[in-house]
Amino acid sequence: MLIKLIVFLAICLIQINATQVRSFEVDYKRDTFLKDGEPFRYISGSLHYFRVPNEYWEDRLRKYKKAGLNTVQTYVEWSFHERYKGVYNFEGDANLFKFIELAQKQDLLVILRVGPYVCGERDNGGLPFWIKQINTDAKVRTADPKFMTHVKEWFGYLMPKLRKYLYQNGGPVILVQIENEYGSYYACDFEYQIQLKKIIQSYLKDEVVLFTTDGAGHNYLKCGKIAGVLPAVDFGDSVDPAQAFQILRAHLPNGPLINNEFYPGWLDHWAEPHNKRDSKRISDTLDKMLQLNASVNFYMFHGGTSFGFWAGANLGDKYQPDTTSYDYDAPINEYGNLTSKYFDIQKVLSQYVPVEKVGRNDLVELFVPPAVELKPLSTDLIDILLRTKPKVSDKPYQFEDLGIGFGFVLYKSTLDFKPTVPAKLTVKNLRDRAYIYVDGIFQGILSRETKIDSSTIIANKMSEIMILVENQGRVGFGSETGNLLN
Repeated sequence: MLIKLIVFLAICLIQINATQVRSFEVDYKRDTFLKDGEPFRYISGSLHYFRVPNEYWEDRLRKYKKAGLNTVQTYVEWSFHERYKGVYNFEGDANLFKFIELAQKQDLLVILRVGPYVCGERDNGGLPFWIKQINTDAKVRTADPKFMTHVKEWFGYLMPKLRKYLYQNGGPVILVQIENEYGSYYACDFEYQIQLKKIIQSYLKDEVVLFTTDGAGHNYLKCGKIAGVLPAVDFGDSVDPAQAFQILRAHLPNGPLINNEFYPGWLDHWAEPHNKRDSKRISDTLDKMLQLNASVNFYMFHGGTSFGFWAGANLGDKYQPDTTSYDYDAPINEYGNLTSKYFDIQKVLSQYVPVEKVGRNDLVELFVPPAVELKPLSTDLIDILLRTKPKVSDKPYQFEDLGIGFGFVLYKSTLDFKPTVPAKLTVKNLRDRAYIYVDGIFQGILSRETKIDSSTIIANKMSEIMILVENQGRVGFGSETGNLLN
């Protein structure tokens, strides 16, 4: 009996010790992460589960591991999971938890960027459109209670489900990012950032490392950094890593160096050439960062596709809607094929970490997209819209007023006067793209993108004017994000 008791106690002690060993933390004295007590740096690639059909997740994650990466990073897009207020979806391509589990199956660690704002060239930067439907004057990305009420409810639903996936709880999640590039946002609301930190910590406790990401500039870090939270920077091959990290050191005297968005490519806008980045420059810059013992995340390692109407837009000198393709000139292209950039990066990584040598066709047969035949709709889009129950108003409703996040809205009116021939139809403050019809005949296009807000039309008294508006994507970056009129 005594022998059995001693053996049982020994087994218990072994189990307790094994649990205690599993840890992930920051060692500020040695400027590194510690994983299970040993120095560690992550070599990661972004992969957005919502941009890849879930049937392909495991294939992509396997290719990440074979490239030499030890970590995968993803945004958690609020609007993708709560498209309508209080209605949560974590099924199919929205099954974040399955994605995390598949990453762990491939022996990859996971970094989550939970927002609530994520940017990522997504509609409204990932913020649900209905926030402005419910609270038209809510100041998003600030401590405004009209915004924070929704954030608290969303995090209250999400965070408890994430806790079991944290590394020290047996899962693969090692870091959680608060907000995203907040230093690039005009508000610079420190109270907002502090509130986000407190909310996340109330659910995840001290069981995970929290961090922020901002551009490699003093002004970005000044407003983006949160007291007590690890800061990181982002930059591409046009920036000298030593200089970028010197800026980071001014705000983080001790701790691991991180480039959390290293760009092997770039995003595309409609009507612009596909962006490309030189593979050798990418590899050389990567090598320099690894020599400095920095942790690196490729944004993107595989971009995928912004299916449906989920792509957002940018606002520079003009409105720039993002393309559906999110190929990003990434090492793994939109189809899932390995590019020469993949193997160039793998060659660099092999000098620092064990990498299994693979050939271009070793992981998967190259995917060649089939020819696609486009056919007219069996039923005209306008006919479909005309069958819906209309709303009558003296002034045109916005999409949000109608409870519509994406797609098309058809505006219709009958002229009660005799216009000039020809007449000029002008629509001020159009936020997207509009197709003009008079008595069922197409007569022109208005476009925010090309700054065309008027069209010459031929119409008579009692003519029926129809304006079909296409949502090209709400602005997802900068001061316009979350604006009802964006």
